[in-house]
Amino acid sequence: MVSVSIAERIRQWSVIDECTSSDHRAIAISIQGRKPLVNSCTYNGTDPRYNTKKAKWHKFREELTKNATTISEDIDGTNKIDVWVKSITERIHKAADKSMPKKKQYRKSVPWWTQELTSSKKRAHRARKLWQAEQSPEAKEAKKQLYRVELRRYSSKVRAAKKQSWRQFVNKASSEDYYGILYKIFNDKMTPERAMSCISVEGTHTVDWKTTMETLMKALFGKSDDSNVRVTGTVAQTVTAWERWTMTDLRQAIKKTKKGKAPGQDKVEAEMFIEMTKGPVTSDLLDLFNECRRQGYFPTAWKDAKLVTLLKSADKDVTNPESYRPICLLSIISKTMERLINNSIKPVLLDQRYASDRQYGYREKPLPIYWQRTSS
Repeated sequence: MVSVSIAERIRQWSVIDECTSSDHRAIAISIQGRKPLVNSCTYNGTDPRYNTKKAKWHKFREELTKNATTISEDIDGTNKIDVWVKSITERIHKAADKSMPKKKQYRKSVPWWTQELTSSKKRAHRARKLWQAEQSPEAKEAKKQLYRVELRRYSSKVRAAKKQSWRQFVNKASSEDYYGILYKIFNDKMTPERAMSCISVEGTHTVDWKTTMETLMKALFGKSDDSNVRVTGTVAQTVTAWERWTMTDLRQAIKKTKKGKAPGQDKVEAEMFIEMTKGPVTSDLLDLFNECRRQGYFPTAWKDAKLVTLLKSADKDVTNPESYRPICLLSIISKTMERLINNSIKPVLLDQRYASDRQYGYREKPLPIYWQRTSS
């Protein structure tokens, strides 16, 4: 059973002539891909990530220095900032394409497979071919029984290999960490990976991918009349004198960037961002951040997030939108600017003239412990 949108994209099917544990052959169905729905300056979510483990960082920094960012003088206002962000993003992509490969999509292999299983599978496949090609009824029945023996032998070896592999995994995992992956598995702390199909809405179900995503977005984030409307509480006053962020401020914000974090829509990895800030590109970033601060503007491209939905637990209804937890992956560069803003606001909020001495939540120091001790 498939959805209507998937059924319309089926082009052909074929029987896979490989040995399996079943008497029936597997069927391969070819489905036509769809064009990316995202149309912006950023890369779409279907592109593979950059493999930073195989990066040549000296080549990366060298290419960044070559591709200098130039903005036309005819562009002004907030449009200049958006063009600036696009130019820097493309500059990073060009340097990354020449200095590191992208991660390849490999077919997942099972840890229990061995060379002996490959040989046993080939013998069963060969016995099946001989049985099907035989014309004599008596010899055909005899070769059928030989095929059955080889198939049972192959299936038995597969079960034994799975059991042995699982025992080795349990012994190794339990010896390393008692509260690690085994603890999570047996206490249902791990959500299985699954593909989202249809969502229940108003007594019926969605029938295509677009409707499913629209329903899910509406349930998770609410209905929005216009996503491009910029809501402001008060009219901003014209700032004649403002304090610029310094290189020290930027370095302090960059230090908090953690490696291994998933990138946003711009596909800029945390490792790439850390390496690029070791060269002259840091000055360009500082100028960009200060221009955003001067105009009081947050770039449009950095507002686009890559949405990842996770099923809250295995016992949740997969057709209920409320069973999913959304995670918005934002640009690594935008997070650095957020840290600059946060570091500038924090001294004001924590100033004794404004902050209450009775506020203990959302403070860096362990003030709640101090309050508990003084109260008791």
